[in-house]
Amino acid sequence: MMKYKVGDKVRVRKDLKCGEWYTNKSGSCGGLITEEMSRFIGNEVTIAVISPRGFYYIKEDDGLHKMMWQDFLFEGLANEAPSITKRINDKHNILNGLTKTDTLKPDYYKYRGGDVFDMAKYFGLDFTLGNALKYLLRAGHKDPAKKVEDLNKCIECIKRHIELEG
Repeated sequence: MMKYKVGDKVRVRKDLKCGEWYTNKSGSCGGLITEEMSRFIGNEVTIAVISPRGFYYIKEDDGLHKMMWQDFLFEGLANEAPSITKRINDKHNILNGLTKTDTLKPDYYKYRGGDVFDMAKYFGLDFTLGNALKYLLRAGHKDPAKKVEDLNKCIECIKRHIELEG
């Protein structure tokens, strides 16, 4: 069974190097990174065709289908979170040089290792729905006494979105 489908936007692994051979985790299949393939390292590409032999061909190769990609050469779907989330350095308990009280990404906006920005991006939310998500996720976490206020702000953002759509 193929991991990706036609039309999926995936990200080519950043750790690949031209001329090197890579295999899947079981070592049962592998692939050489050609010079043509190396120009896509770290970039977002679109699955155009899936061959009967289990190779992916990407839209960005100008329809020539010269490059044969395999699942393990991709990092995952391009819109998968968390691409912009700062990671906690357990040894020093800091976020890449910022304290845990970082005003840009406070704890009450974090969810399962990601944050509200990553989630909004993952789900393709616009500004109004992203704000609704923000208020929903922080309700009762930022200030427990303001939980109802945050939920009302969430509702207001959704109402505004409906107004703009209609």
